Amino acid sequence: MSVRTPNGPTNDFYIGMGLYQGYALIHFLFNLVMDELTKGIQDEVLGCMLFIDDIILIDETKKGANNKLE
Repeated sequence: MSVRTPNGPTNDFYIGMGLYQGYALIHFLFNLVMDELTKGIQDEVLGCMLFIDDIILIDETKKGANNKLE
């Protein structure tokens, strides 16, 4: 496995075990991680909606939405 970053892909690493689909705690773990990853924009950005695999930023202009993203 590797992760694509703005600086290019990371070195390969092995994932020996994961969570099974339908595992009871998977939704809690996902929400916990997403909460930490988006903590910087949750309080500051009005018009921010978080979904399973998307973050939606709402503003009156494209420039305003881009500023929120940065």
